[in-house]
Amino acid sequence: MFQYRDATDADFPVIASFPQNEDEAFYMYPKSTYPLTAEQLRLAEDCWIGNVIVPPSSRGSGAVEGQVTL
Repeated sequence: MFQYRDATDADFPVIASFPQNEDEAFYMYPKSTYPLTAEQLRLAEDCWIGNVIVPPSSRGSGAVEGQVTL
């Protein structure tokens, strides 16, 4: 089961590790530079609306199917 909550400062280092290359970092946060850092994310808190960010370990597992519909 998934839960929704606001991100905390402790989350940003973990989230910053999600992009595996420059393209992924761009789609996550276009104004960032790769590698993404927690500090960049702290400064970009207003940019999260509409972004679905999935950790590499959960990709391909269907984790987003219930959250995103076309």
